[in-house]
Amino acid sequence: MGNLGGELVQVGPARVLDMTMDGTIEAVVRLCAAPGSAVRTAYALHVGGINLIAEHHAGYSAGLRAADAVYADGAAAVLLARAGGAHRIERAATTDIGIPVLTRLKSVLNRPVRVALVGGPPGLAERAGQVLESRANAEVTHTSDGFRRDDEVVAEELRRADPDVVFVGMGVPTEVEWAERMKSLLPATTLITCGGWFGFLVGDERRAPVALRRLNLEWAHRLLLAPKRLYPRYVQGTWNTLRLLRGQLLARRSTIGL
Repeated sequence: MGNLGGELVQVGPARVLDMTMDGTIEAVVRLCAAPGSAVRTAYALHVGGINLIAEHHAGYSAGLRAADAVYADGAAAVLLARAGGAHRIERAATTDIGIPVLTRLKSVLNRPVRVALVGGPPGLAERAGQVLESRANAEVTHTSDGFRRDDEVVAEELRRADPDVVFVGMGVPTEVEWAERMKSLLPATTLITCGGWFGFLVGDERRAPVALRRLNLEWAHRLLLAPKRLYPRYVQGTWNTLRLLRGQLLARRSTIGL
């Protein structure tokens, strides 16, 4: 993470970027444009991930520790990072930064960005790819759903597609574990986890009004739209955030010598 600029703050096993949304966009672009043959990873941290951190999920935690960048995709991640000493951090949801990252990366590379999309039910990634080609002037070189488990076959398809960026939308912890498995099978690219972004791109999912997003209350809008699916997740997330909050505050006090 040393070449991304800015500061980092520890949230459980994750070193989270202490950056504004614009700073996060620039950091992810620098990661994607970095030279070399290594596969790079940028993981979004939101309430689902906070729940897994609180539960000490081994595979997910290992993925966060290995990541080149972890950014705050949700209000819970922002709160915990601020409690741990972050000063500039803003929520940077993939639904907000995905297209700006591709647009900015196109300027850096001086050509359309080659993009692969992996995740969701059959057909969703293809539909989302059409939106990215239109709105971000990207070149979508591969799409596949999130229910395939033949890693070697998908890896070969991705090698032929030669993407600059692979967006992985499988939900946590699956998308992080998938990315960690695939790192050794792929040539240089950047794997970015994106949860349900494909659904938002094609309009199957609805964003919260801008005012709620600015107040970090998009979770409330989503809860109203899908209470049966999201209520248990957010109740658990609230409890786990409070549990982790104490540790964040104690760690910060220890760091500053109080």
